[in-house]
Formats: sequence, structure tokens, C-alpha cells
Amino acid sequence: MRRFALVTASAAAALLIVEACSDSVSESLVDAGSMLVDAGFTEAGQMLTEAGVDMSDMRSTVEAQIAAGFKSGSRIQIRTTLHAGPDGSQVSSLPEPYDTTMQTPCTLLAAIDGKLRCLPPPNGLSPGYFADAGCSQALATEAVCWGLPAPTYFTRSEAGGSCADPLRYNYRYRVFRLGAEHTGTVYGGTPQSCTATTRGAGYRYFRVGAEVQPAEFAEFATAGSATL
Repeated sequence: MRRFALVTASAAAALLIVEACSDSVSESLVDAGSMLVDAGFTEAGQMLTEAGVDMSDMRSTVEAQIAAGFKSGSRIQIRTTLHAGPDGSQVSSLPEPYDTTMQTPCTLLAAIDGKLRCLPPPNGLSPGYFADAGCSQALATEAVCWGLPAPTYFTRSEAGGSCADPLRYNYRYRVFRLGAEHTGTVYGGTPQSCTATTRGAGYRYFRVGAEVQPAEFAEFATAGSATL
């Protein structure tokens, strides 16, 4: 009886030190099953061993289904960022489309022309300021955080969808190129009433350039659905 308690305690410990739905779970189930079989508890050991194999098969199936939903093309590539832990672990960020032509990460959004396109993701930039005393040269502002590089595009949402729309999105998105960072005086108001205003602490200001035509971004079509 003492031998059984020691073996089952070891088997339980092997299960508790791993994370759910990981390769280690299935491996630990197999290891725990082997302990019980070696100790003479064959039936219980085989159940754990089979459970480990089943979990491993299930994980492989789920991974394959998820991977099937992402595929790089000649222009749009699927990229991820790998992060290394001090103990040798590795964590990947979520897969993200990257437009190699426009040289920007992108996400599927309804463009202003009503088509589903891979557009630069909205990045928290906001308009409302100007670089000149006539309030004609728009500026986009961005909070200074995380040491991010200067943005290249300003993606702005506009109401414009409807339930009758094939995409059924409530918003359309326009994309503008951004110019150099503006370090001088900023202005607010309208061309008829334009005054200098205080620069926001912790913000950067960028000149808003020409609008990028939607056709310059890759168009996507719904290819079907998948159940994970």
C-alpha cells in the first residue's frame, strides 16, 4: 500500500507541474502511466498512457487546423515575433499579416471603396492639430510609449457601412501617408479661427500627407469558413 501511495503521488505531481493543453501534459500522462504499470497497476497505467496519446493527437489536430488558416503569399506574408525566456522557453506573438509592397503590418478592414483590404492597422493616431497658422496642414498625434518607431501611415475610420452592404461593417477606413515629425508650434481651430495651442505632454506630431488610394492595398475575398 505504501508503494502504491508513493507511485500515485509521483504520478499526480507529474500532472500538476505542467500547463494545460501543452505537449508536456501528454508526455506526463504517459510517464505517470508507466509508473503505475511498473508498480503493478496495469489497468490504471494503461488508461493514463492512452489519455496521453489521445491528448497529443488532439493537440496536433488543433495546431494543424490553426496553421491552415494562415498562409504567406507572394505579397502578404504571415509573420510573428518570437520572445525568448530566461529558462529557455519561447513564446510567439499572434500571427500578423505583413504587406511587403507597402512595407507595413496590415489587418483586414473595409476600405473606403467598400472592399475588404489588408490596411495598416489603426494605430491610435488622432487628428485635430495643424502645423501652420492657417490651420491647413493637418497633424496627427501619437502618444510616446514603448519606444516605437515613427509611424508611416495614418488609418482613419469613417462611418459609411450599412446592413445592406455585402461586408456589413459599420465603418470604412481611409489611409494617409505620414510625413516628418513636426517639432514646432502646433495650432488648433479652423482656417477662419486658427490659434497657437499648447503641445500635449508625451505626444509626437506628424504631418499628414496624401491619401493612399484603396487599390494600392491588397484586396481579399472570403474563401470559406473553418471550424477549429
